[in-house]
Order: sequence, then C-alpha cells, then structure tokens
Amino acid sequence: MKKRYIASLLLLSGLFVGCMEQDKSEVSKENFTKVLNDHYKQDKNCILLDEYYPTFIYINSRSDSSRDKINMQKSYEKLGFVSMKLKDKNTSSGNFQGYEINLTDEGKKEFIHIKGFSGVEGFCAGYYGVDEITNYTKPADMFGQTISRVKFTIKPKEIKPWAKELVDNELFKKKFAPQDEKAVLLLTEVKGWVHEKDFKNK
Repeated sequence: MKKRYIASLLLLSGLFVGCMEQDKSEVSKENFTKVLNDHYKQDKNCILLDEYYPTFIYINSRSDSSRDKINMQKSYEKLGFVSMKLKDKNTSSGNFQGYEINLTDEGKKEFIHIKGFSGVEGFCAGYYGVDEITNYTKPADMFGQTISRVKFTIKPKEIKPWAKELVDNELFKKKFAPQDEKAVLLLTEVKGWVHEKDFKNK
C-alpha cells in the first residue's frame, strides 16, 4: 500500500513538473533568452581578447597604437600569460628596438583557437549573456522555415577570475561593454527555437 502511495506521488510530481515546463516552441522572451544564452556559452562566441603569438612589436614613442599594444601585452605579462624580451631588429630601413613576445605555459592554458575560423584566436576571458530582449517579430515562414527576428543586448555574464582586473582597464573596456545584437531564430521540431548559426548542428 505504501509503495503504491509513493508511486502515485512520484507520478503526480512528474505531471506537475511537466506542466510547469515551458513549451520550447513557444514564442516568449524566456525561451529566446535561453536559446541565445546557449549560443553565447560556446567558445566561438566567448569574450575573445584576440592576439597572435609569437609576435614582435616595435617601440614607436610617437605612435599611440604602438604604446597601447605594448601596454596590453604588459597586462598579459603581469598575468603570467606571455614573456616579453626587449630586442633590436635589423630591417632594410635600419635598426629598431621592440619586444619579442611569446606565450608562456600558463598563457597556453587560456589561449584558444576558434574551430572553423582560420586565424581567429586569443585569450577567452569569459562569456556573454542576454541582458534584455528588446524586440522580436511574430513567427513567419521563410523558405520553408519558421523564423523570428530578435533584437537584444548582451553583456558579460561569466568573467574568468584572471580577467576581472582587466574590466576597468581602458585598453580592454570595449570587450567588456554591453552590445546591441540581432539574430534570426529558427523553429525546429526536436529542439524548439535555435540560433541561426547553430542550426546546422541541430
């Protein structure tokens, strides 16, 4: 008798949870937020501090760009991600001084190469997430697929511990600033709504 009672409770509990779960095909901010957050949790969409190593940066006191690049590398050096060696380099235009920069073993742990995107690489500082869904269209059929166009804002939601000290650094602020985005979401039979760029994998 007791076993039947427990089984009945489990069945009712399962039915209750099933009713509470939202239909993945429903048009709602909650569904769209989840789909977009899943998209931005992928490494290919992470907060990427794009860099290339080994590299050599010439010292040019008259160039703001040169100074900024060197100061960014010094930030990575402080984190233990790169080594910087001051060297002279002979060129056809003369002898110039600069920094030879290489990844350290610690830096290699945080450095990623984005699969399927040649030359896109750098330090993954964390992940974006949806801040607000600002607008979306009613579902419409296009080329045999049901779609909705969504406008939204994203901001960093998961920042790696080592990257937190870079958030307020003027050289990195743009990477951690909120951004306006837009995307097309497609409705699938099995997964419900998916981001257009993730559709091939569904």
